[in-house]
Amino acid sequence: MILPWPKDARGVREEDIGWYRIGHRVEEGGTEISHGVLSVGAIAANLMELRLAYPKIIAHAHALSARVIAVNPVTGKSLPGVNLKATLSDDEDNSKKKSFTHVATTRRDGEAILTFEPLGEPGDSLDLTVEGTLAEEGGALVRDSVNGDLEVMDLGNIHVEMDKPLHKPGETVHLRALAFREGGRAAADEPVTVTVTDPDNKTLAEMALKTNCFGIVAYDWKTTEQTATGDYEVKFDLDNVTGGAKEPLHRCVIL
Repeated sequence: MILPWPKDARGVREEDIGWYRIGHRVEEGGTEISHGVLSVGAIAANLMELRLAYPKIIAHAHALSARVIAVNPVTGKSLPGVNLKATLSDDEDNSKKKSFTHVATTRRDGEAILTFEPLGEPGDSLDLTVEGTLAEEGGALVRDSVNGDLEVMDLGNIHVEMDKPLHKPGETVHLRALAFREGGRAAADEPVTVTVTDPDNKTLAEMALKTNCFGIVAYDWKTTEQTATGDYEVKFDLDNVTGGAKEPLHRCVIL
């Protein structure tokens, strides 16, 4: 028996029929001997969906590793032997666009690991596209694709120290920060912005500073006798780092 391809209300062929069900009844001599419901996705061997797992942020000059999983979207069964072609490219125009291509085949568990060389500069956006092809018996080909985007960051971190956690109005709060670039290297001679905010999140002080050759920067915040009591917050930002080098708000309590 040949059934017509399902169409939507506008008469357009449905593309995603894996979730359709076929009700059937078998009769012999006018008497029903069997009936039931068949899942199209369960009986169609040529349904495929690619799923992609990858980091949304990657450190500058670091390789990218992404995981691809090929499955039957209805049953969730893994699909081995899917040929994959993956391309990682930057967001430059066509004349300067750079890209890397990686080919692989899914294992028995339907998974494959894709590894790419470092690409892009801090602040760049990268596009990752994976195309999969599964050859079926009789020469039929099943295709699917999946894509994602990620950001290249120059990761770093800052460790902040304060002379004491509690201060009185009129005292000077002595602060020191040690800044690191990606890989644990000291961020020497780098611009840093320090910001002090009051309990109402109003900026009281903002200063542009620079680290020394050891990645250290110091700042003295001079309070006044009129400084209200409460929790004040200090933040150090390493200006030349596009991500990760922003010290969580450091709390200073005025009593």
